[in-house]
Amino acid sequence: MAPPERGEPEISTQEFLVQTATATWDNLPQILVGALLLNACLAPALVLAFLGLGMPAVIAGVLLGAPGWVALQGYQMGLVEGKAVPLSTLLTAFRHFWTRGVRLGVLGIFLPVVTWLAGILLAPSGLAVPALTIGLLASLLAGCVLVLYAVPLLVAYDHDVATVVRNGAILPGRHINSTVGMVALAVLCSLATIYISSGLMFVLPALYGMFAVNNCRLAIAQEEPL
Repeated sequence: MAPPERGEPEISTQEFLVQTATATWDNLPQILVGALLLNACLAPALVLAFLGLGMPAVIAGVLLGAPGWVALQGYQMGLVEGKAVPLSTLLTAFRHFWTRGVRLGVLGIFLPVVTWLAGILLAPSGLAVPALTIGLLASLLAGCVLVLYAVPLLVAYDHDVATVVRNGAILPGRHINSTVGMVALAVLCSLATIYISSGLMFVLPALYGMFAVNNCRLAIAQEEPL
């Protein structure tokens, strides 16, 4: 996939929302098909989690869910650019990016898992509970922000994991407002799933993906070569 062109002028939040919402509406059937693939990849992890098998659920999420998200983002990168992207791209991208998708998945959960394990070891003191909660939230936020940029960078440039992680760690600091906005949108999607309908969890991630990939694409376009 060709990388986004650089040198585009910065756009306002309203323009970004209109642009992304338009691309989402125009490609809604294709996005819903992509959501089916993502849900199929996440299904084993969800089933294991409902059964109370936490660690197997995490492993299944890394092995299937993370590459599924990468494949969906690769598909959506073409959609937001206005290209005619065949549905076969989803499966092709899944196979092509599987190894690197798994590595990104491991990196994304590394800090939360380490924090959780540390909390288990320190739990008898009782003082670790507030610190564990704050640590888990902070580590989850760090992992999500990293993935927010690293995955679109991966599918746009087809680089190695080390390169996209390095650049994915740089972009949030250079585009703080858009990063905060994307985190807030993720929180809103989570609240909608909790308080409106749990069924939204099967659709909202794919819709959010359009905003995530376009956010990163525009950030790249405003950058000098990283």
